[in-house]
Amino acid sequence: MALRLLTQPRQFFTDRESELNGVLGAGLAILLSLVLTSVVGASLWLFGRGLNAAVGGEFQNAVAEALPLLFLAVLVLWLVLGAALFLGAKLGGGRGTFGATLEVAAWGLVPTLVGVVVVGAALVVYGLQADLAVDSLAALGTRLRPLQTGFSGLAVLLVQIGVAAWQAFLWAAGLRVAHGLDRFSAVATAIVVAVALVVLV
Repeated sequence: MALRLLTQPRQFFTDRESELNGVLGAGLAILLSLVLTSVVGASLWLFGRGLNAAVGGEFQNAVAEALPLLFLAVLVLWLVLGAALFLGAKLGGGRGTFGATLEVAAWGLVPTLVGVVVVGAALVVYGLQADLAVDSLAALGTRLRPLQTGFSGLAVLLVQIGVAAWQAFLWAAGLRVAHGLDRFSAVATAIVVAVALVVLV
């Protein structure tokens, strides 16, 4: 199933056409949000092990407080993406339901999870190699700022672009099936939403 989603997304959604609904979409979104939050938490925990005891404890507390918010944020993002895809599909003459669109939107979170795994792994590797001898979280933020520029920043941007392209690929296939859209309308809607996600998040 996962391989078909990657290689033949239109066939994947066609096989599920009669089953596409918001309930399954919600279950999938919750599962993906839970896994994504766990990956972020594990990555940051491993990264934080390179900090001294005082700063490391403060860092881990901050992470623990942020993770529930991240879980909820992913679910809110899923609903917003579903609404945006549904609106775009309707403007393109789509005839599908909001529930079906929510499931299509949820499957589009799979690339996000893959992107988070890649960036999280890179952060852990950086933490193992970098000098993290800092005396405060503010100093840690300053130490990490260079990661947002240069080669590291470019690499993260390329991951974001790759994730967005994959999402657009999945969403376009899903919208063609769920809403009966023509190729142009489905692709245009998917690209607009994927690009907006990269720009806004």
